[in-house]
Amino acid sequence: MNSLTLNDLMTPVTRRFGVTWGRYHVDGAGEDGALEHTVARGHLEVFPLHPGLTLTLGNLSTLTEVRGEAQYPAGVMLAAMIDGTPDMARVDQRLGPAPGCCLVVAADRAFSLGGRTMKGFQGRLAILHASVDWLSGADLPLASLPAGSPGLGSHPLSAAMREALRTLMNNAGPSDGLRALRAESLALGLLADSLGTAHQQTASALRPRDLDAVWAARQAMEMDPFAGHSLASLARLAGISASSLKAKFPRAFGIPVLGFLRDLRLEIAHASLESGRWTVAEAAYAVGYAHSSNFSIAFKRKYGYPPRQVGRASETEGRPDGLLATAP
Repeated sequence: MNSLTLNDLMTPVTRRFGVTWGRYHVDGAGEDGALEHTVARGHLEVFPLHPGLTLTLGNLSTLTEVRGEAQYPAGVMLAAMIDGTPDMARVDQRLGPAPGCCLVVAADRAFSLGGRTMKGFQGRLAILHASVDWLSGADLPLASLPAGSPGLGSHPLSAAMREALRTLMNNAGPSDGLRALRAESLALGLLADSLGTAHQQTASALRPRDLDAVWAARQAMEMDPFAGHSLASLARLAGISASSLKAKFPRAFGIPVLGFLRDLRLEIAHASLESGRWTVAEAAYAVGYAHSSNFSIAFKRKYGYPPRQVGRASETEGRPDGLLATAP
């Protein structure tokens, strides 16, 4: 298996999908050296099937934890885990696809999406991206898809699809015409399965004005995560009632409003602890906890280990300048 740096993993996605990477972090690497740090062993193979339709196959074993966030173009992205280690990856603060399942991300506009892959992950993946232009040319407009901008869902892979993807990966070699044709056939089949599942869920879709409202609330939290946000203040900003925002935000993003805010703050706290910028007490105050013990419980629930194990963090007293204690 080949040694793969973060740059090796990011470049095919950036080049083929039009993704713009924002923040990213690699455990054990400084900010300047993160891109060239070896993060995995394995191989990637990219099939540019049509303009706007790309299939990437990967067989990876991660050597360290990697977290990042990127701006994705509008379209449909599928991430199918053919087989691998369960519960070792997260997408947009939720568990990523389980072995034998396919994650579906659909958006009618550019969107930000965060992810995290833990050390020790092993798996074979198939990632498909279909742009808006390709979908329109294939008479598959995004308007027919449910669940928001972005909408996230998942469905099980059929036994036949898993076996066909395994066969394609096991027969690795030069991407001759026949092999590329097989890759295209599987990509279209995977897309048809995913869109068919999506059409069955259209009853739960939000109306465009509701999508705009919950998206406005999400962006407000992402732009200023440590502001004094509340359900009421976010609802006023979004132009809907607090009860409506509370009900509709999870339908679009799969997580409660204030749960999203808490997880967003915890992600920032984790990065600041790791860099040594904050102590545990400072991180607890920033996230909104008056007592470090309560913060430690929430942190361990999310990451599986206490905050004092991260970076150079310690239990010394203090609070970050300019932050208000506003626990969601």
